[in-house]
Amino acid sequence: MNLPPPPAKPRRSLLRCLTFLGFLLGLLLTAIFGAMTWAQAWGMTHYQPVDARSTRARELTSAGKARFLFTGPTVRRMSNVHTPDQRGLMFSTKVFRNARGQRIEAWEIPASGNGPLVLMFPGYAGSKDTLLEAAVEFHRLGCTTWLVDFAGIGGSDGSVTTIGWREAGDVTATVQAATAAQPGRRVVLYGTSMGAVAILRAVHLGEVQPAALVLECPFDRLVTTIGNRCAFLGLPRKPFAAGVVFWTSVQQRYNAFAHNPVEYARDVHCPTLVMQGEDDRSVGLGAAHRIAAALGKNGTLQVFPKAGHAYLAVHAAEPWRASVGRFLQKF
Repeated sequence: MNLPPPPAKPRRSLLRCLTFLGFLLGLLLTAIFGAMTWAQAWGMTHYQPVDARSTRARELTSAGKARFLFTGPTVRRMSNVHTPDQRGLMFSTKVFRNARGQRIEAWEIPASGNGPLVLMFPGYAGSKDTLLEAAVEFHRLGCTTWLVDFAGIGGSDGSVTTIGWREAGDVTATVQAATAAQPGRRVVLYGTSMGAVAILRAVHLGEVQPAALVLECPFDRLVTTIGNRCAFLGLPRKPFAAGVVFWTSVQQRYNAFAHNPVEYARDVHCPTLVMQGEDDRSVGLGAAHRIAAALGKNGTLQVFPKAGHAYLAVHAAEPWRASVGRFLQKF
């Protein structure tokens, strides 16, 4: 007599158990990934009090990097500790409001020359005193300058940054205030890093029509520069960069995936000088090349050997001065 085969129920039960465990593991990993990227997005866009200690990723130990991944960065709200008079420059403080009703603070440094009116915007997490070295050089070239604190930083209202997206409105408000105070002046917009991106977006939106732009170390896409940050921390660019940008979009209520300065540059129709440090690890040399290509005949790219990200007026003073001087002679 033939006996029936043994029932397959135990094997099926094991398979179901493994499937369920795999599902739970997937949920756990998804939750961990979501928590990590949410914390990175929040910390990156919310400035902490002026007495907080900013996280410096390059100084983190292995244990510190592990904590950093789950708690996000601490970005201190910078205050202006240096003023133009310490560099021998007379100045006055200007206060005006952006379209969101926030107070924006700027310093005006007058010049006796006939150079253009240069409106200056700092990089991510930087207050306007970080622009002083560049302002000194513009002053020597006969330019009147306005040094601006974006909303959230320095003497301006707020505590949040959108990394150049809504800061474009601060650029627009500055142009309106400055041209109302000094009508008829040729306006040149200067920005470093995030400041350069905010300028490109303001021009892209059609809100400003400057005579020229001077852009220093702009990033090409937000997701790319976040990817650079992830790579430095030893994380894979994919999917971490996209996760951080996704939560930035949710938290800040704008499509951060569309924050693409290369696309903005296609709508720039005035002469533009793009300056880039060859050893820039934050945005990379390729970003400047892609933006210069998008500018087409309106763009001039100047790469400074052995220089890093931003502050090129300090770290590449002589070539910076020569490049900007030649460029401004046209105006």
